Amino acid sequence: MKSIQRFLGRFLIGLFVCFLVFFVANIAGLTIYLRVLYDTHEGDEDFSPTWAVRDTVEGLTKQDGEYQLAPSVVEELRAHSAWAMLLDDNGDVIWSMDLPEEIPLSYTPRDVAGFTRYYLQDYPVFCWEHPDGLVVTGYPKGSYMRYTLNFAEQDARTIFECVLLFLVGNVLVAILIYAFLCWWTVRPVRPILHGLSCLARGEPVQLAERGSLREVAAGINAASGELQRRDDALRKKDEARANWIAGISHDIRTPLSVILGYAGELQDDPALPPPEREQAAVICRQGVRLRDLVSDLNLVSRLEYDMQPLECQWLRPAKLVRRAVTDFMNAMPENPCGIELEEVDESIRLQGDERLLLRALTNLLQNSVLHNPQGCAIRVSVRRDGADACLLSVRDDGVGADPQKLASVLNAPYAPKRAHGLGLFLVRRITETHGGQFAAHTAPGEGFSGEMRLPCEPLRESAQGG
Repeated sequence: MKSIQRFLGRFLIGLFVCFLVFFVANIAGLTIYLRVLYDTHEGDEDFSPTWAVRDTVEGLTKQDGEYQLAPSVVEELRAHSAWAMLLDDNGDVIWSMDLPEEIPLSYTPRDVAGFTRYYLQDYPVFCWEHPDGLVVTGYPKGSYMRYTLNFAEQDARTIFECVLLFLVGNVLVAILIYAFLCWWTVRPVRPILHGLSCLARGEPVQLAERGSLREVAAGINAASGELQRRDDALRKKDEARANWIAGISHDIRTPLSVILGYAGELQDDPALPPPEREQAAVICRQGVRLRDLVSDLNLVSRLEYDMQPLECQWLRPAKLVRRAVTDFMNAMPENPCGIELEEVDESIRLQGDERLLLRALTNLLQNSVLHNPQGCAIRVSVRRDGADACLLSVRDDGVGADPQKLASVLNAPYAPKRAHGLGLFLVRRITETHGGQFAAHTAPGEGFSGEMRLPCEPLRESAQGG
């Protein structure tokens, strides 16, 4: 909990600092803009329209009945294309300098009240009281904006450009702040997320226990260590189980071989009555079944715990299927079922363990025979499924079974109170060990079908090889 509080506090502090930097950056930008604006008019630092009209009042004197303006003031006004005039108390122009032609020479009190509000004939003007009347200085049209504040028109235009520049700059700074906050916030979280991902895959995790989330990292490290210890214990238990099953299987084979040997001798002894020889034959069949069951149990155990190495080689499944059918018919010549090779693609090649695949096909054939003592038709096929997979299929038209029981057989090999052997589950494990998929379908009265879908040589390469 403390780690989360520290992390959130770190985030809020970072957010506050970023906004503080954002604010300071805006103030600094505004200051820089005003400084640039000031430097632009640095050459005009001694000139102001308001001070210029005052200078005109002070520099305008009357000598010998004529008004004279100080040469420095004249130079200053003409440097800015300004003009000037003096109105008497009746509103008549009694003196002027560079007065434009459209400017009237006489004004009513209303006219004076109008242009003293900053404009005369669209000329920005500035007024100041003189002992003999009212001094008016005017400037070229569009040179000044005469409102509450006095701006050079060019400066007023740059304000809008500056506002737009500030908006763009603020957006860019906001993006940079967002990227920084994401990086700064995610940086301590990224190792935690990586550790959780490794933990989910069962990989060992050892995170550096530092920073605001060090307690979380320590918890993940402890969980990883505990999971690794449990995995090691489970692996040792699985190995012990597999070794125990292998040992039991080996121990059973010796007495079972003796039983099968003596039962076979009794079955073939002509001196025994037929009932006793039939009983010996039953012992032989059940002994063979028990031997196969022990062998299946041992193989299932090794496949379940990945202790069965595959001896892969290039095989032709068509040849493999023929061999499986032939061996099965030779081993069970009196079985009541007929076996037919329905569809066999000779061009297919795949990589696999020949012994295990033969075992899987044999188990499928045995499953059809054992569950149909009254007889059925068994069809075996080998065909291509797509460009890089083949289907080894065994189908019968027998009595079928309950689909729920079939699912139990395929998915719960060690379930308690099993009523079936390990044959179909072994087929599924062999198929999956070869990188394939096994599918079985059945229903009461509709027979059984088992399909091993295995990766094979692509069609194009197979055709070129042929």
